[in-house]
Amino acid sequence: LHNSALIYARQQNFAVALQQMEEAFHAKSVALGANHSETALSQHWLGSIHLELGDAEAALANFKGALKIRVSCSGTENRDVAKTLFGLGEVHFRRDEFQEAVECLNENLRVLRKLGSDDVEMSQSVLILGNSYQELGEFDTAKHHLSEALRMMIAIHGPNHLDVALALFRLGICLCETNHYEES
Repeated sequence: LHNSALIYARQQNFAVALQQMEEAFHAKSVALGANHSETALSQHWLGSIHLELGDAEAALANFKGALKIRVSCSGTENRDVAKTLFGLGEVHFRRDEFQEAVECLNENLRVLRKLGSDDVEMSQSVLILGNSYQELGEFDTAKHHLSEALRMMIAIHGPNHLDVALALFRLGICLCETNHYEES
């Protein structure tokens, strides 16, 4: 059920993905227990699917539940915890809870850097972190992170990619908000 749900999610059929992931989560909870890494994996994906469906409350609850299990099972310093912290940061950003997003994304990046992650794994976190600082009015910090996200995305995709355009756009907005028109 879990893998089938992921296929439906990748096909953007989120209603079916949600139903199947809920069934997978329930089955894993019964068979493996509530405090198992496989249960956390399904709960994490429930958070992602709810986020895609626009249900930030359910996404937040599922990501928090998954994080609690993952930390309990594996400690704080692993990629699964980092992925769930990213999910929480994204939910908080979408809910306009920018300080909470900053906290989750900074912790996500701390873990990823400690694990020796590359730009591919960190670029989206850095971009959303920069956006969050911009929304908080911390423009110098935002500029730093948005510039870093742009550098990472160019290194990953080359200069002619949608992610590069998005990072460049967000950096340009930040520069305009601080009256750096020529740089923007």
